[in-house]
Amino acid sequence: MRWSYLFWLVVLAGAAATLFEIKHEVQALEEDLLATERRIRTERETIEVLRAEWSFLNQPARIERLAKEHLGLGPMTPDQIVTVDRLPPRPEDFQRVPVALDELLPPVRPEQLTGFAATPVSETTR
Repeated sequence: MRWSYLFWLVVLAGAAATLFEIKHEVQALEEDLLATERRIRTERETIEVLRAEWSFLNQPARIERLAKEHLGLGPMTPDQIVTVDRLPPRPEDFQRVPVALDELLPPVRPEQLTGFAATPVSETTR
């Protein structure tokens, strides 16, 4: 009989120690959970503040005022809008242009050539 009492006493002591350890583990995990929830709440509040700042900074009237003050920009005028055929070719497209570059450039007036020999570009590259 004594051996069975000793066996149950050891089992009971082991169960109590395990229960005690699990209790402390759960308390530590609960503290971690509460700290994480506090951080989440703080981050959400920070995000809301940043969204409010972003909406303030992106007000069209404010951007327009800053563009005028610091960049000298104003509203677009109709003469600033061009069609694609009026744009010059990009440098990387020079290889693919089907006409000579002399034909793409505006004609040169004689008064612009004072002091220079008038030779076409195609003759200078030979």
